[in-house]
Amino acid sequence: MAIRLEPLGEGPLIPLDRPIVFVGRHADCDVRIESKKISRRHCCIVQLEDKLVIRDLGSTNGIYFNGQRVEEAVIAVQDELQIANLHYQVVKGEPTPAAAVVPPAESASPVQDFKGQGIVGGNGAERKPTQEIPNE
Repeated sequence: MAIRLEPLGEGPLIPLDRPIVFVGRHADCDVRIESKKISRRHCCIVQLEDKLVIRDLGSTNGIYFNGQRVEEAVIAVQDELQIANLHYQVVKGEPTPAAAVVPPAESASPVQDFKGQGIVGGNGAERKPTQEIPNE
């Protein structure tokens, strides 16, 4: 059965389907959460043999285990976690239909966002929009 962090309110569903799951705002994180309250590399959840461990990675707003701020904690099904201002419960089993898995965000940069739209070229240099001059 799958283990996951199911949101108790806002926030994405976090499947714990890898030996280590990194959570943060950075593009390299497995679960990206776009919030100023979430650090770039906020925390990680590690599967160690028969237990799960959540570890704060030096975040500003911390992680909370059953209401207490911690640097690291062994977590189990039914425990409540808080990552910055987002509340979760550790759940075992298939997700409920209301809980949607948010796919990992792709690395997005202004160059990628505007490529092909004539605003930024492939090398990041700004280009002026071309304008046709009418023949007189």
